[in-house]
Amino acid sequence: MMVVLLSALASVPVLNLDPSYVESLSEDGVRVRFVQGRPAVELRLAGVDAPEIWRPSCLEEFFRGEEARSLVVSEVEGSGGWVVCKALGVGRFGRVVAVVRPRGSRSTLEDVLVGRGLAVRRNYPSPSPLPGWFPRVFRARVAEVVDGDTLWVFLENDVPTRTRSGEGGSSEGSVWFLPVFPRRGRSVRRCGRYDPGTVARSDTPKTVRRASGASPTGGVST
Repeated sequence: MMVVLLSALASVPVLNLDPSYVESLSEDGVRVRFVQGRPAVELRLAGVDAPEIWRPSCLEEFFRGEEARSLVVSEVEGSGGWVVCKALGVGRFGRVVAVVRPRGSRSTLEDVLVGRGLAVRRNYPSPSPLPGWFPRVFRARVAEVVDGDTLWVFLENDVPTRTRSGEGGSSEGSVWFLPVFPRRGRSVRRCGRYDPGTVARSDTPKTVRRASGASPTGGVST
């Protein structure tokens, strides 16, 4: 079984787009930006919703969101910074919706987050099709972890070296991410015990009224 898994992984191409394709991807509405001097694309984990950290509904959600992001960082760094992605399409906000698995792991990030109680499964609308030339399955190095369900991967990756396990991957596993604090001007209250399953997210940002007044949740799905 292990031989079959390693053989299958070896056949997964490393994402390495020519600059002209990077520009075309951006023109097609996919979110692309430069991270550490290299082009990267934003991914949204498929079918899960992690607690919000950029616009949390309360402090408990923010802290749980930080737990989710820290878990993703740990999983990715443990894989040498490399992930295997199955791209499903483009979400409403230009992110590539994908199933993401750390290199060398049998579990996807989605399964790990749900298993730890740091994300819930959601049935979101089907994403829009990707350009025909964009690979549907690929390996890439993580450029940045935004939160528990969003990350950036490089569009230009060096061919990974062979590791003891037989899988390709760089030995440099550190992943960059920004410290996050609730945004200024937003009243973030305590809400007791936070349950991610009670805060439904949708493609359409909604406004909720709290004790301190109305403010947007900022929750998005794709």
